[in-house]
Amino acid sequence: MQPEILAADGRLEAVVRRILAERFARCEIDDEEYGRRLALLRSRATGPTPL
Repeated sequence: MQPEILAADGRLEAVVRRILAERFARCEIDDEEYGRRLALLRSRATGPTPL
């Protein structure tokens, strides 16, 4: 799926969280890196764009 489509559905953040969790589970990133990336994702989360 294209990121633009996911963003339009409002599911992009959920997809990114799942990817981070999968990488953490495979030990590709450690718990500190996982926490940093998750915090960054949360800090950039925005609500719906006004019309």
